[in-house]
Amino acid sequence: MRALIVDDEAPARAKIRRMLAAAVDVEIVGEASTGREAVRLARALRPNLVLMDIGLPGLDGWQASRVLKSDPVTRGIPLVAFSARVDSSADLGERASFDGFIRKPVSPSDLARRVGAYLELVEPSARVAE
Repeated sequence: MRALIVDDEAPARAKIRRMLAAAVDVEIVGEASTGREAVRLARALRPNLVLMDIGLPGLDGWQASRVLKSDPVTRGIPLVAFSARVDSSADLGERASFDGFIRKPVSPSDLARRVGAYLELVEPSARVAE
């Protein structure tokens, strides 16, 4: 699995990267600190999953998710909101084009379980060769 991590705080990106590496077979293909950078990297790298914070500077996570889901190149990539600022997945569904929601803080085991579920959505031909 190839993942893109999007968070405006470098320590948060590092924590997510460490938790993912310890829990699931995933290659972090990129990291972004803004919504615009996330859109650019998703188009260029075509990850199998994007974990995106909502509170990004400039183009925020809500806006970036809509851009990615409207683009034929990136619309099939599962987008998972990763935030402490959203109250529920119901709120999320009403406001953006995310496929899932993980509330911060998250335990490594919960993150592994939730991200593992997205492996099921990745077409076998798009998975990283082992």
